[in-house]
Amino acid sequence: MTDRDSNGRFTPGNKASPGRPKKSAEEKYLKMVVTAMPQKDWRLVLERVKQLAMRGERWAVEFYADRIIGKPQQAVDLTSKGEQIDGDTEQTNRSLSALADAIRAGLSSEGAAEQSDMDTTEQTTVASSPDES
Repeated sequence: MTDRDSNGRFTPGNKASPGRPKKSAEEKYLKMVVTAMPQKDWRLVLERVKQLAMRGERWAVEFYADRIIGKPQQAVDLTSKGEQIDGDTEQTNRSLSALADAIRAGLSSEGAAEQSDMDTTEQTTVASSPDES
């Protein structure tokens, strides 16, 4: 007896692959994860990681970069026979420093734009306030 159909797919009840978990099991697991760490708590965690990245914490910059840009493709070097290749660490450090600088510059310009918006709002509020005479 074979566990595959004529197209090579597993047939229901095969012993090789139990298949995807039942939706109710997935929903139960998701509910448990969300209960343990609600979205609002994740937001706080991400805000803290962002603050640390802005201060130059390398692991925090890597954390953000891995999730925003994606992890770099892993390569297997078959030519070094297991010896460390000089220069890779320096290039990685330069790349991470450039990324951190770009993040800082972007956030600085966002902060300046937000401050400018706040200043404009304050001026409008003051200009439209009735005199207290």
